[in-house]
Amino acid sequence: MVQNMRIWLAPILTIVLLFAHTAVQRQADYASAEQASTSYNDRLPTILPILSIMEASDFPGNIVTIRGKITSGPATAPDGSVSFQVTDETGSLLVSVQETTVSFLQGDKIQATGRIGSHMNEVILRASQSDIVATR
Repeated sequence: MVQNMRIWLAPILTIVLLFAHTAVQRQADYASAEQASTSYNDRLPTILPILSIMEASDFPGNIVTIRGKITSGPATAPDGSVSFQVTDETGSLLVSVQETTVSFLQGDKIQATGRIGSHMNEVILRASQSDIVATR
């Protein structure tokens, strides 16, 4: 009986360790990418490619640039930031701006650069008003 337990226990433990290693490695990759993007941005100007909202959502912790149409908002959050929903052909995300006033309205087409994050399972782009421009 002990032999049968060993036969089943070894593969299960191996799988559990592989999952744990993958999770730890992913967190280390995110941390190093965030540190690299911060230190790189301090040294050199960066030209970021414009990503679709779906693509941008795959880069948590990184600085990205998106284009889209404001489909709701702007609304003021309890912390004083202003947020609005931006949509393109691939999806939508919430853009959060720390400034208390935003000069964009629903229906405006914009290009925004900021750091991708999440809050309560919703993807958020945190940007400053100077990093958001109107497009045609």
